[in-house]
Amino acid sequence: MLEAYRAAMAEQGVDLDPEQVHADYVYGTFQGPSITMLGSLAVGQTDRGDEMFMAMAARACAQIRDLNALDSIR
Repeated sequence: MLEAYRAAMAEQGVDLDPEQVHADYVYGTFQGPSITMLGSLAVGQTDRGDEMFMAMAARACAQIRDLNALDSIR
């Protein structure tokens, strides 16, 4: 996915360093929990919605763990 992004950007004349693209991707994972929290506050509460937001939060946190993203902000 990241290489496809780099290739598409290169087609537009933007040369990106692979390591920096990966670092930016890892850093961007912290948006997941934030967007999930803000989204859950902006809608009415339902059982189905609660399940969806819990899944979103769990998956966002798993991504952060899987990529060791906390190491990037220490």
